[in-house]
Amino acid sequence: MNKKTILGTIAFLVIAYILTALYFSPVLDGKSIPQSDVVQFEGMAKKATDYRTATGEEALWNTGMFSGMPDFMISMGYSSPVVYYPHYVLTNLFPSSLSASQLMLSMLCFFVLLRVFKVNIYLSILGAAIYALNTYNIINIEVGHNTKIWAISYSCLVLAGMRLLFEKKWFWGVPLLTLGLTLQMNAGHPQITYYLAFVCVIYGISELIFAAKAGEIGKFSKIIPIALVIVLIGVGAQAIKFWTSKEYSVYSTRGKRLLTPSEAEKDSKPAEGLSKDYAFSWSQGVTETFTLLVPYFYGGGSAEKIGKDSESYKVLSTVISPANLDNAVKNDQIKVSLYFGDQPFTAGPLYAGAIVCFLFVVGLFVLDGRDKYWVLGAALLCAMFAWGRNFSSFNYFLFDYFPGFNKFRSVSMALSMTLILMPFLGILGLDKIVKNRSAISNLDKKLLTAGGIVAGLCLLVWVSGMSGDFSKPGDEAFLNRIFGADFKNPQASQQMATALADDRASARQSDALRSFMLIAFAFGAIFTYAKGKISPVVAMVVVGFLAMGDLWAVDKRYLYNSKFEKNAIKKSIVKTPADDLILRDNDPHYRVFNLRGGFQEANTSYFHKSIGGYHAAKLRRYNDLVEMQMSREQQKLIAAIQSGNPDFSNLNILNMLNAKYFKFGNSEREVARNNSALGNAWFVQNVVDVKNADEEMAKLSTTNTATTAVVNMDEFGLKQKSFAVDSSATVKLISENARKVEYETNSNQDGLLVFSEIYYPKGWTATIDGKEAPIVRANYVLRSIQVPAGNHKVTMAFNPVSYTNGSSITAVSGWLFGLLVFGMFGFAIFKSVTNKDEEAIEDIDSLEEVQKRPSPKANEMKEVAKPKTTSKPTKSNRKKKK
Repeated sequence: MNKKTILGTIAFLVIAYILTALYFSPVLDGKSIPQSDVVQFEGMAKKATDYRTATGEEALWNTGMFSGMPDFMISMGYSSPVVYYPHYVLTNLFPSSLSASQLMLSMLCFFVLLRVFKVNIYLSILGAAIYALNTYNIINIEVGHNTKIWAISYSCLVLAGMRLLFEKKWFWGVPLLTLGLTLQMNAGHPQITYYLAFVCVIYGISELIFAAKAGEIGKFSKIIPIALVIVLIGVGAQAIKFWTSKEYSVYSTRGKRLLTPSEAEKDSKPAEGLSKDYAFSWSQGVTETFTLLVPYFYGGGSAEKIGKDSESYKVLSTVISPANLDNAVKNDQIKVSLYFGDQPFTAGPLYAGAIVCFLFVVGLFVLDGRDKYWVLGAALLCAMFAWGRNFSSFNYFLFDYFPGFNKFRSVSMALSMTLILMPFLGILGLDKIVKNRSAISNLDKKLLTAGGIVAGLCLLVWVSGMSGDFSKPGDEAFLNRIFGADFKNPQASQQMATALADDRASARQSDALRSFMLIAFAFGAIFTYAKGKISPVVAMVVVGFLAMGDLWAVDKRYLYNSKFEKNAIKKSIVKTPADDLILRDNDPHYRVFNLRGGFQEANTSYFHKSIGGYHAAKLRRYNDLVEMQMSREQQKLIAAIQSGNPDFSNLNILNMLNAKYFKFGNSEREVARNNSALGNAWFVQNVVDVKNADEEMAKLSTTNTATTAVVNMDEFGLKQKSFAVDSSATVKLISENARKVEYETNSNQDGLLVFSEIYYPKGWTATIDGKEAPIVRANYVLRSIQVPAGNHKVTMAFNPVSYTNGSSITAVSGWLFGLLVFGMFGFAIFKSVTNKDEEAIEDIDSLEEVQKRPSPKANEMKEVAKPKTTSKPTKSNRKKKK
């Protein structure tokens, strides 16, 4: 590895650190972003984190959300230490700030990708910065989509590793692909992995085709088995994650539907997986993809800051005093929805950059087929995925018939791959121009054509910018929700709706002109260099300054300095007087139902065991219970509280879940104690026999869960329908944690004991005085056990085989991962130091060296200056020519 490569890499790290420090300058003052998803995660994971801290073990079962659920998909630690530590280092590149480290990681992985494809080191630095600053990356950082950012970033390493394998550079390719693939899957975002798989397949097919044309198809006989071994190690290193997730998905909302939908619901409630309406709710409009070029093409985000020159501000100033309005705008208390696209809402546009789009088209004109076609095909395919229901003939077919497609939602996420591929192809094209401008035929014409296409689109948007429909369904509801009584006045509402439409049109038009100007300047710099008028250094500085400045300015519309706060996460998780009142209860084994958050928040789980929670893949049975029973009981509960003299005895579902407290505000007065909650366990007198899930759910509507259990007796082999319960019978919870629960029972009669614990068929085992006892599902979601008369100790433990066996496979695969990655990287570095011919990632000419090359014009002058000869060729010369 030569000195130039080492110095260039050091230069990249320094520049990446400086850029990150400049963008995230508030973190240097100890500030952070109040990331919404991180706040939710803190609540989701609190009970499991506390258990891990106290015992050193994984919780496995999360007691804090949805009355209990497996912790597999929330906070369970999966990785082998050998895999975890590289991930830890790469995701903590910027000291004391995970958010800033995300930007560093994005730059680093894209830099490696470009270097593997032999891009000039300075252009690689420029490309890494441009890629990392796309708005999707910045918005994901703002909201705290950490696993998504990791998975997207590591995708670059996967593609880089594949390239080295295709070039038969085994000692670099094998460890890099192993590292990238294992970390990508370890990130824990299967949807990104799913989309990456399509990109990899397209790339592999493309390489196979070009190898066949070159008569080199035999090289795949080595590549395929090596790649399969790498995949097996990567999957094995995540065996515990895949096994537990696969097991859980069967019983989650991603699995088979249990309840029979009505005729009207058949299309919206498929037999398995998500419904089309839910899966495709975040579908990009086909034309919305133009936000890659013009950020405000569809208005931007659903909560945009407003300026004093906007129409919205002018209307607001007629109903809100100027001082109050200015203060509200300054403190982000008033924002407007400029977005008017097909998605329900969005934090901001997916903007790749105007210059990136221009370079992408340039790359299509100047690059050879090997890298052009697979990148273009993969980028377009992922854009088509993102169109979702707006390209239903394609996506609905995949949803119905292609494996795994119906397991994911927010299909607009597929554009994450397009946002990698566009700057990648653009920088490859720019690199070729810098190195070989004289070898590219008709370069002037190609640049003019590319510039005309992209700049022409911007001009077209600018010219037609004020025409069209800029309203969005739900605007009125949005206005009433945000501004309340001020906009109950129909005239004011109409004025504001008109103002919003005008601001949306104006934003689109101004951004279109902005993109046009940026492309014009970038085109001018590259075209002038192609004509030999300026040096490559000047051209690349101009392009780089414009491209980064463009993205930086748009990013700052969404993640700006005033959003950073001291102790941002802690401020978002505040213990209220209502929480303090509940926590005074000496018995911690109860649950809380937060009426304000319902089933879409996890803050309650930070302090209490919650009936609700926040998760995209709830247990199917619990989700059914929420939709079919608890939503209805919630209305009863609200009415009971509003009556002033509440009676909660008829809340059969909430009572059986041991909802001892109802919280409907933050003050002590906004807490209601439920003395009808059934506690941790109770004996029932009767059993209602049902034959399927539909009957089970229907019977719950009319069953008193305090005295009766609803059970599929054939499924669980239960023989008795009635049990004698003596008045002195007792059941006492003596110990409880995330993996084991113990009770003492005392009864004169054999009985059926129902627990306020969620039934999960894989992993829970029960014993009575050490002897195994079958767990019966009761009341659609709860556990139940037949207990004989007398004094007994009932123990339930959670230790799923998927976790124990998966742990063993993960441990072994982790060591194989370490041997491959660290062993082969070490050997490759040794070889590159001792023998330059072995270096896989070649050092490319610097821009200064390129500058020394003669321009095309100089070459022409040399040709003109050559002396002409009129002598006839000799006989010997003619023979040589032949």
